[in-house]
Amino acid sequence: MTGPFSIVLAAAVLMATAGSETPQPFRPGHKGVTYPQVLKAPLPVYPMAAARIDVEATIRVGFVVSSEGFVDQVQILEATLGEESMKAAADVPGRVTTSEFEEAVRKAISRRRYAPAMRQGRPVAVSMETTVVFSSEEWENLRRWQQVEKGLHALADASVIPVDADVAGRNGVSYPLAIKQRTPVQPHGARLRGVHSRVALLLLVDEDGRVTDIPLMRAEQPALGFADAAAKAVRRWRFAPARKNGQAVAAYHWLEVSIPSQ
Repeated sequence: MTGPFSIVLAAAVLMATAGSETPQPFRPGHKGVTYPQVLKAPLPVYPMAAARIDVEATIRVGFVVSSEGFVDQVQILEATLGEESMKAAADVPGRVTTSEFEEAVRKAISRRRYAPAMRQGRPVAVSMETTVVFSSEEWENLRRWQQVEKGLHALADASVIPVDADVAGRNGVSYPLAIKQRTPVQPHGARLRGVHSRVALLLLVDEDGRVTDIPLMRAEQPALGFADAAAKAVRRWRFAPARKNGQAVAAYHWLEVSIPSQ
């Protein structure tokens, strides 16, 4: 599990596949369809010319996550440049447009990998939407969060996960697939401040697909109760358990949850 742009529980859904022969993707969060879980989410590359003069951009993108967890049908839905940053760029030779930002987002989203959404115990394709913000402040926050995640993984491997334990994604162990999810409730103090946060959690999911332990968790905004809110919701999730050599096994599983501001 990686990835800072993973708005797994907050993504809105707009898209549908074209053509009558291909089934339309489902809407996660509706009629028993779960949200896919991000396993890999590389950062888009900040266009060099725009980064030098701190041009900001907001790109809204829609895409389909297949029943195998791959991304398809990436579409840019809206792309805007920040007014203040464009004023600052007015005297710089060369024109800054949204095209480079759009291409960076397309490439990054296309390289994402997910544990697929589930419906009635089966993986299904779903349509998703997320927004990518390019700004020096957001980029610094994202890089800092990636370092936090890297440190958590190292800590878990060194002192939390037993040496002989099964870990999802390693040594032939598949990922648990969420078949029932509950959205975390934004903490009251965070709601008053309009603050959002990512939360990384290390779960132990047993052979029956139940979360039996959360030995490690960390929120991007640690002082406002985000980690506890995420853990409370995730403890009530249900999974199709991880498998190894065809058998259900208890496995440690990394999960990232985003709790948006409301």
